[in-house]
Order: sequence, then C-alpha cells, then structure tokens
Amino acid sequence: MNDKFNFLDSSEISKNRIIKILLFTAIVCFLIFLILLSSVPPTARDALIHHLALPKLWLMQGKFLHIPWAEFSYYPMNIELLYSIPLYFHNDIIPSYIHLLFGCCTGLLIYLHLRVKIGELWGLLGGLIFISTPIIIRLTTTAYIDLGMTFFLTGSLLAFIKWRETQFKGGKWFYCSSLCMGLALGSKYNALIAFFFLTMIVAFIYARDTGRQWKALKYGIIFCAISLLFALPWYMMNYVTTGNPIYPLFDGLFRAYDNASDFKGQILNSIRDNATHGLFQTRFLNYGEGFWETVLIPLRIFFQGRDNSPQYFDGVLNPILIVFLLFSFINQQFRKEAVLFSIFAGFFIIVAFFTEAIRTRYILPVVPFLVIMCVYGMRNLLSLEWNRSFPLQHISKITVYSVLILCLAMNAIYLKNYFKSVDPMPYILNHETRDQYLSRHLGNYQSIKYVNDNLSDDSCVRFIFMGRRGYYLDRPYIHDRNFGMSVIDEMVKASVDGNSLKGYFKRQNYSHLMIRMDLFEQYLMNNFSELQISKFARSFNNDTFLLYEANGYAVYKIE
Repeated sequence: MNDKFNFLDSSEISKNRIIKILLFTAIVCFLIFLILLSSVPPTARDALIHHLALPKLWLMQGKFLHIPWAEFSYYPMNIELLYSIPLYFHNDIIPSYIHLLFGCCTGLLIYLHLRVKIGELWGLLGGLIFISTPIIIRLTTTAYIDLGMTFFLTGSLLAFIKWRETQFKGGKWFYCSSLCMGLALGSKYNALIAFFFLTMIVAFIYARDTGRQWKALKYGIIFCAISLLFALPWYMMNYVTTGNPIYPLFDGLFRAYDNASDFKGQILNSIRDNATHGLFQTRFLNYGEGFWETVLIPLRIFFQGRDNSPQYFDGVLNPILIVFLLFSFINQQFRKEAVLFSIFAGFFIIVAFFTEAIRTRYILPVVPFLVIMCVYGMRNLLSLEWNRSFPLQHISKITVYSVLILCLAMNAIYLKNYFKSVDPMPYILNHETRDQYLSRHLGNYQSIKYVNDNLSDDSCVRFIFMGRRGYYLDRPYIHDRNFGMSVIDEMVKASVDGNSLKGYFKRQNYSHLMIRMDLFEQYLMNNFSELQISKFARSFNNDTFLLYEANGYAVYKIE
C-alpha cells in the first residue's frame, strides 16, 4: 500500500515538473518574440507624439520645459525622464526595452505572489497569462509608460497585502507600498484613481482589523503624504505655471476657483455639459450604440477589443481574465484578498469609464489582479471535491483545461499576427536600413526626412493633420490637439477677408507647413463653400511654395 502511494506521489511530482517546464518554456518563447518586436525603431503613435518626442525636445532645447501648445508636456513624467537617458546617447530602442522590463517585472510580481500563496506551478501560470495577454504584448514592445505605472501600482497594492499579513508590524512593507504609489503618481495621472482608493483602504482596513481608529487615520495620512512627496515636483511645477497642479485635468474648475464669484457657475456648467455631451450620448453619436451597449462596455472590453479602433477600445484583452473570477471566492483562504482585488478592479474601471475616453490600456492597472484572481479561480475549481456519484470533477477539470488552452492559443495567434504586421526581422538581420524600415511603417517619414536633410536649423514646421507625430523631426515644430483645423479656419478667413495670406503668415512663428493632403482637402470641402475654397486656394498657391510631396504628405515653404 505504501509503495503504491509512493508511486502515485512520485508520478504526481513528475507530472508537475513537466507542466512547470512547459509553462517556463512558453514564457521564454513569448519573451523571445517580445524582445525581437522591441528591437526596431519606434513607430507607436503616442511614443512619437509624447513619450519620446517630449524628451527629445528637452534635449534639443538643453533644458526641461513646458510647451503651451502640447498639453501632455504638463503630465507627470518620471518614466519619460528615464527615457531621456538613452535618447541622450541617440538610442531610441532602449526605451522599448525599458517598457518591456516593466512588463516582465509586473509578471514577476504576479509569479512571486502566487508562488507564495499556492505554489510555483500556479505562479508560472499567472506569469504566462499576464505576459501573453494581447494588450501586454503590444505595450511591452512600445516606448509607452502604462506598464511602468502598472508595475508601481501592482507593487503598492501587493506590498499593502504583505503589511496586512504581518498584522501591520512589518513597517517596511507599508513604506514600500507608499513609495511605489508615489512613483506611480509621478508616472501618469491615471494613478490618482488607485491613490485615492488605496489611501482610503489603508485607513479603513487598519481600523477594521485592529479597532484603533486614530492610528488608522494616522497611517492613512502618512501613506498619503509619502505618496504625494514623490510626485510633488510635477504637481508643484504645474501649479506655479498654470495655477492647476493636475493641469490640464479639471482646468475649468481650478480657473473658476481663482474667481470665487464664478466658481458655482463653472461647476453648474460642467455638470450640464457632462449631461449634454456625456459618455452615453458620445457613444451614440459616434458609433450608434444604445444605452445597454454602453452600460456593458466594462464587460465588452474583455471580448470585443480591437487594436487601432476607438469604438472597440483600441486594445485587446482576453476573456480568461473574467471567466474564472467568481470561482476565486470559493476558497475562504483567499477570499479577503479576492474581495479587495475585485473592489479595486471595479472601482478603477468605473471611474476610468466615466472620466476618460474608453481605452483598454487606461484600465491596465487592474489586469495583474484579474490574473491573480483568475489563477485562484482555476485552482479552486480543480480542488473542489464533487459528489463521486456524478463526474462533475472530471467535467470541471476538462472545462478549466479547455478554456485555458483556448485562451492561451488566442494569445499565441495574436502574437503571430502582430509579429507579421511589424515584421522586424529584415531590420534586425540588417536586410534593410533604419530609413527603409521607417518608410515602410510611417507614411510621413519621407517628408520628415526631407525636412531634416534640407531645411535650415532655424526653420519651424507647423503640422496640419499629421497626427502630432513629431519625434523623428529634427527641427522645431508646432502642433495642437485639433490637428491644425483651427489653423485652416484662420487661413481661409484671412484669404477670404483680405485676399492674401501674407499678413496672416507674418503674425505666425513658423516658416513651413507639413500637411497630410487628403485630410486637408476633405476638411476644406466639408466645411467651406466653393467660393471660399477657390479664394483660399488662389491665395495659398501665391503665398506658399511646394518643396516636397510623398505618400500624400507635402512640405510647403511660406513665401
């Protein structure tokens, strides 16, 4: 009998070892592909607009600066500062590696947490699910900042759990949680949602678990103070510059507060505008979605996400993140943790849902905790003792394994298609140059290269319908949030009123225009009469000179 049980034990150990090897191998395979995808020049939208473009402007100007025409220059930028170091040495691939490292470290936190709680095999599974999730695959290969913020927030909440598990005696975990939250606050405004949540939770849970109300309040204040300390420089600079520490968020209310007599009116106007142009009306006007379709977005985002589609949340998650959530509450051992994670995820998603445009990466901080709950749920299902007279145990195992394999296969297919679209190997193997790679992926690169090669250093370029992507331009440039539509309006008005654009251009501080021509012409036809367009075209042709045009992008010199 003992030999039989020893045989079963050794067989079970052998099976677990094989599964661990398979999971580890799968993680390594995903990481190899992610490293290859990160080893090409950056082409991601926000990297070219903001996360790399702004540090490059700092280096070109030789100083840190706010840019009035670029609202994102007022955002907290801990991670952009980190990116400026490799950019100083003219390397813009290392920032993608840094963001990949943040993603890997977040996966490592998940692995370590699950390994301690339920074993190494489950830790590896959690790490695999996280690193293979489509939105994580895409973000780990770009010089964005979302995974940096997610890493810090994950560290903050998991450190708080460690502090709670020590019966609030391990002070190092409390200070670690505060420090991580401060680093997150200094990375992106989205972290304010988690900051508010965790500050309240620190005080609430300490008071509930210990019954010490005043000490709970003290810990809440200390947590808040330490967190803000590490983000304070960004907020103070904004306050000194604009009067709003979180500019451009809620700027109308801050400006109204400076004028107390108008403060109440501004709040009422804000409420009325939100009611008139709120989420539901925006989704209906833009996409024809009804009330229930909009209400179900927090669920739809896990099933209907698509890359580069604002209607479908501009990013892909995986249904496995919510399929097993309910089962994470079965085991009482993990119930407190599951409740905390689910409340955090629900709070974060709802606040982001009603305060920002709906984007998958804006709710990224909840993904690590959904992964942990997903693994808890699978483990609980497989551990249930069902009635032996009915094969429910076998059905549950088949269901868990089938769903897991299907979802991991979906992730693998996404990686395959994404790898094919990026096609990094010709560049990595030196079969094409950097310019050739960028010309293949960026329609405006040829025009930008012409400017860099031919315009004088004192030239300044005004973007019109260029998507604000200015990173590769080595000359000063200007853009705005409405992509130059206000500039077109002003030019048409000047040409119609004065039959000449010379006077208008003399008042501007740019010497050249870079225009995406199809959108430029479409905007004119949709917004002006034939007579206005005719007068504008005649004046525009007289007062500008076409220097270069390629792939539908044109460079004009202002005469």
